[in-house]
Amino acid sequence: MQKEIPRLRGSAEVEKSLLLCKKVIKNYESLNDKKGKSEAYVVAANICMTLYRIKESFEYLELAEATNKSFKNPLIEAKIYAQYARNYDYLDYESLALENYGKAISILEVIKGENKDLEYMYSSRGFLYEKKNMYKSYYKDAQKAHYYYRSPYTSVRLAKYFILYEKKSDSARYYLDLGEKLYDEGSFREFQKALVERMNGRYHFYQKDYEKAISFYNESLKIYKKINNPSEIKEDYKLLYEAYKAIGDGKKEKEYLEKYTFINDSIEVIKKRNQEIPLKKVLKENKMAEEESKTSLYIIFLISLILFFITWLLTRKKYVEEAKDKEIIIQEKEIENQDLKQKVNESFEEIVQLAKENKPEFLTRFQEVYPEFTENLKELYPEINSEDLRFCALLKLNFSTKDIADYTFVTVRTVQTRKSRLRKKINIPSEQDIYLWINEI
Repeated sequence: MQKEIPRLRGSAEVEKSLLLCKKVIKNYESLNDKKGKSEAYVVAANICMTLYRIKESFEYLELAEATNKSFKNPLIEAKIYAQYARNYDYLDYESLALENYGKAISILEVIKGENKDLEYMYSSRGFLYEKKNMYKSYYKDAQKAHYYYRSPYTSVRLAKYFILYEKKSDSARYYLDLGEKLYDEGSFREFQKALVERMNGRYHFYQKDYEKAISFYNESLKIYKKINNPSEIKEDYKLLYEAYKAIGDGKKEKEYLEKYTFINDSIEVIKKRNQEIPLKKVLKENKMAEEESKTSLYIIFLISLILFFITWLLTRKKYVEEAKDKEIIIQEKEIENQDLKQKVNESFEEIVQLAKENKPEFLTRFQEVYPEFTENLKELYPEINSEDLRFCALLKLNFSTKDIADYTFVTVRTVQTRKSRLRKKINIPSEQDIYLWINEI
């Protein structure tokens, strides 16, 4: 059953692999097999991250962490740190990600862990260094990953370094050819083939052979669509947009820019919904450390002052701390309220500006800020299309007929006609002011 999980993931049946993993977890729980449970929790966390179920991924990691504490398996501990790092990286908490990758690598180097595990750790940390523009550190980790386990992925990472940051086409070509050879001769998951295709596209792009670059990018995109990986699909859309821009194909350039913008906005929404999770974990860890520190201080205090009215002193200390805590909580609430008001104002101004500039991302941002309005509108009128939603959003922002005409580059009469059609579509009474009706949704 356990061998079936990676097979399902490799064939893009990620949801099925998670269901199977949950069955494995139940079996280990019924057997009270702590080692088996811990390993399965980490695998489940990894799969949930792939499915963008961030909260669930963190929950499985906490279970793995708690279970592993009772027998302290260093290899499992390293894998837990690595998965925390991956989650933090996705949510843009780069310092936390680097810290956890460092812990994982330190453990594996000491216990002489599996080469594949070390390859994964170094490759992942190298990717993070690249995001932070730390290219020498990126190259160093890419080399170490390739040393521990040669794969299409590690070859591509080195090829990318020579294409983008050293401009050495011969070295890049060497690693690209090696990546293709390793994939053809080995047994690797399909996403590694996609990486090779994409990097071939980058290679030809920088050789100014844009048509070949587009062909390779499309092969990469085809694979990522098959395995349903939104982050990688987004990256291919961006590269295709740049390639079509380079050859002056304005229609295709616009098409892929819009596709990139849409999927990027969707991913950002998921990130924003989950970015408080790492903060809660850090705060929880800090609180535990503080409690341990306080306990030690209290013991010393009791020993040194046992004869000098210790009970009275502790009671007074507790009272003062509680008073301070209450004052801090009040101050924090006031700051939170001020921040919330500022964010609401900033969001409204941002949406208005997007509407005035007739930006394509206007509707996506509006739906993030006013989700209930959009949901209620769709409930009242399930067949409503995106154009009608956009028009209702402009009405919700209280734009006049003339404003809407100016910002959407149509005539005032066209806007009036659209208002009339909207009334009929969603049954707004003729005597009802359309702005009042919209605001009551």
